[in-house]
Amino acid sequence: MPNENKPILLTYKRLIMPVLLAKGKLQEILDIMSGNLKEVSMQGLFVLGVSSFEIMLSDVLIYFFKNIPEKLDIKEAKFSKYELLYEGELTGLEIERWVNDLSYKNVTDLLERFCRILSIDSDYSNISIDNLIEIKETRNLLLHNNLVVNNLYLQKAGKNKRADRKGVKLKVDQEYIIQSVSTLYQLVIEIEDNLKSKYCKYTKIAALQRLWNYLFHSPVLRFEDYWIVDESKDEIPGLKRSKHETGISNSERMFLGMWRAHFNGDSEYLKNFNMKSLDSERQNKMLYFLSIADETSFY
Repeated sequence: MPNENKPILLTYKRLIMPVLLAKGKLQEILDIMSGNLKEVSMQGLFVLGVSSFEIMLSDVLIYFFKNIPEKLDIKEAKFSKYELLYEGELTGLEIERWVNDLSYKNVTDLLERFCRILSIDSDYSNISIDNLIEIKETRNLLLHNNLVVNNLYLQKAGKNKRADRKGVKLKVDQEYIIQSVSTLYQLVIEIEDNLKSKYCKYTKIAALQRLWNYLFHSPVLRFEDYWIVDESKDEIPGLKRSKHETGISNSERMFLGMWRAHFNGDSEYLKNFNMKSLDSERQNKMLYFLSIADETSFY
């Protein structure tokens, strides 16, 4: 069944989770850096800070693409025989592969693509992108050449490179690390604000309503007739028994039973569950529901 028929189940709360994790980690690093640390400890925290920022970008993109895969900028995908036979979820595999490849691009391209894909503002006026470029290349130099400047650093570190010739050893001291992590922290805050502005209306309740409307089209199966909704907490604290429930079809009863089973374990309508009783369209919808059920909160 074409992807365009499937509901968008993305929620802001889940989308922003990697950003909050990165923000918390960067703040923790800044707190620790205020104390007296050995050089190796400080350098380890610097690497952790840069990695936390990069992982945040990748994790946001992976979650976004898994919910809106048509945004993935590919024309074709190639898989090995092993992947075709044993991986099962090929879309997710290709998404992770594509995002991983993107993460190896220079940080300017990565950030621009990130903002374009998510349709958020890319004008980070309070952040020096040139600083960001240099920070990432210093991290690479620390990991791969013990901070001794090489041609790769000179070529890629940009306008704010901290050396003009090979062989110089860069300093990654307390002052540099605090400035660098503060730059990353400020950028994460701006990304958080932009994502909130764009996606705050993507609530869990809205996602569940889209899923419900994808599964049910009958006028006697209105979402609000079967579920208690708490908009303020973005939760579904309980279910309702509709007066129309006795009149729904067998296939609708199976879908309602499957939903309730994932909500509170109620399997009353699944006693005679049989996929063969569903037509091909309903079978596809049932398989889709089961494929997303483990990652979906129904309450």
